[in-house]
Amino acid sequence: MTELHATPYDTSATGFYFNSYEQYTTQAATHTNDYGLPVEEYEIQFIDGEKYQLFAACSINQCNLQLWFDEIEDLTIIEQAEMYYRLSNLFETLESIIDDLGQKGSISQQSLSDYTYELVDEMKMTDPLKSYFNYAQYQRDLEINGSITAFTYRGESYIAEGL
Repeated sequence: MTELHATPYDTSATGFYFNSYEQYTTQAATHTNDYGLPVEEYEIQFIDGEKYQLFAACSINQCNLQLWFDEIEDLTIIEQAEMYYRLSNLFETLESIIDDLGQKGSISQQSLSDYTYELVDEMKMTDPLKSYFNYAQYQRDLEINGSITAFTYRGESYIAEGL
């Protein structure tokens, strides 16, 4: 579960912790500063959880906080990796990604080396020919021509293909 903090821009008010949109709206509705005035604007900070990279890539704030809880927080790890990749590398908008998540290209959780060896195995090369095959050069060519992109999300290696 993700723990977040609403830090008021009003320096005369203290913030509060929350882990659901309902908690946020309930606390924000009655939150006041030291002078009894309502607090209206908050910076949303990621405090604890595994999705810190995705949270940062999504640029979560007051305006899209409900989107985080409704659409993003419960994504599978592959969907999270795809969203992270598309936000961080392709600079797509959060809303456009949610509309077609998992519908174009593919993401696989594996290293570039493993991906290349599997791809070459699918080519059904004979053993004598495989011994002369330059895997490192082929990996480099795949990345340079844009066929695939290797990236890391939550400490794991992923391959993006066709995105």
